[in-house]
Amino acid sequence: MSVSAEPHTFQTVEGAALYLMRSNFETHRAEFTNAQDCEHIAKTMNKAEPLVRWYCSTSTLPVNYTCKVSNVQVTNTDTNEVKTVNASFSLSLNIK
Repeated sequence: MSVSAEPHTFQTVEGAALYLMRSNFETHRAEFTNAQDCEHIAKTMNKAEPLVRWYCSTSTLPVNYTCKVSNVQVTNTDTNEVKTVNASFSLSLNIK
């Protein structure tokens, strides 16, 4: 087993997944059996490609999303009452 090279995770892992974040779109790029190898590749790629973000599943903080839904019509099928509602919520994802 290996330990993540990033200082803010401190978690013991067997491997890691390499991800690429480009224009707020994330793609899974590779799997590693050794987390330190993944961390090394991510660090190297970030230097080579400064306009995108490479990271490993062991080195990223949770992705936080804020969602807002406006003017949604909800119908109560028992009473046929129709309401227009707005909703806001947050979602946090740990990438594994």
